[in-house]
Order: sequence, then structure tokens, then C-alpha cells
Amino acid sequence: MLTWMLGTIPSTVNGLTQAQLDPLVDAKANTIGALLLHLAATETYYRLHTFDGMKWGAWPRATGEKWDAMELGDAGRQVDESWRCGPTNNYCKWFHLCEHISHHWGQIACMRSRVG
Repeated sequence: MLTWMLGTIPSTVNGLTQAQLDPLVDAKANTIGALLLHLAATETYYRLHTFDGMKWGAWPRATGEKWDAMELGDAGRQVDESWRCGPTNNYCKWFHLCEHISHHWGQIACMRSRVG
């Protein structure tokens, strides 16, 4: 399911110009470009955490600087992904990522219909 979900994003944004990726549709929105970077950052951090065994947030500084997109909007309109909610396992985390992608895919599709 995650593989399928990841494949939906490129087909939704394929062919968009930078001018179409950058506008805010309203004052509380994020741009399509910001959401794409956020999804890539989220997947990168999950991969480092689950497959490379890194403690959440303990990745190298250069990685954090490259993927500084976990929080969106004005210092973040996203839920904290630090797993403070209690015990979990990798299946739960990757299922959560799949749902996360689905949520943002809907936002991107809606915004695409507004920007052309």
C-alpha cells in the first residue's frame, strides 16, 4: 500500500511549473512544493529511524539541514512526529506514513485544481 501511495504523488504534480508549486491558496495553507519537500523529509527520517536504527532526531546535522521540512507553515502546522504517544512498532510507523501521504495527497490534489 505504501509503494502504491508513493506512486500517486508524482502523477498528481507531474508537469507543474515552479509558479504552480509555489503559491499559497490562502493564509493558512502550505504550498504544493512545501508539501512535497515535507513528504520527502518525513520518508527520509522514517527510513533513518527504522532501517538505520537512528534514534528519532539523532541524525547528522547535515541531514537535518537538508531535510528541514518536518514542520510546515509558520513554525509548523503538522502533528509532532516524535512518537511521544507511547509504545509503537515499525509496522505502525510505516502505516502512519502511508496515511500521512494520503492526507497530503488530498491537499495537493485540491490545491492543484486551484492553481491550474
